[in-house]
Amino acid sequence: MNIKIMAGIAPIFIGYCLLALSIFWNDREFFSEFSDTAYTFFSMMNGDSILVTFAYTTRKNPLLGQFMCYSFVFMAICVWQNMNLVIVEDSYLNVKYKTGYSWLMDNGDDDEQPPPNQKTD
Repeated sequence: MNIKIMAGIAPIFIGYCLLALSIFWNDREFFSEFSDTAYTFFSMMNGDSILVTFAYTTRKNPLLGQFMCYSFVFMAICVWQNMNLVIVEDSYLNVKYKTGYSWLMDNGDDDEQPPPNQKTD
């Protein structure tokens, strides 16, 4: 399931990289090559260089720079990272309920202490 979602996100990420590369290609620091552009967007996705990239792109091209930065940060932080959190939570719940693990399972050991916050009779 995780690979399907990553395969769905990858074309959008590559599209943002190609858009930034075509608009800001003459920048030697952030957008000179595809790998530099992908690195810049990945660091923006993790919240590292949002302000620096936003200031640079709006200085070069105010309207497109703002649109690109706002839409990418919204997509990356609000959509993609929340999707990853849902995947992790779903995987955890699947494992938890498939194993049928319970603190109250009787395995025949009378010497075993009850788990914390459990009342004893």
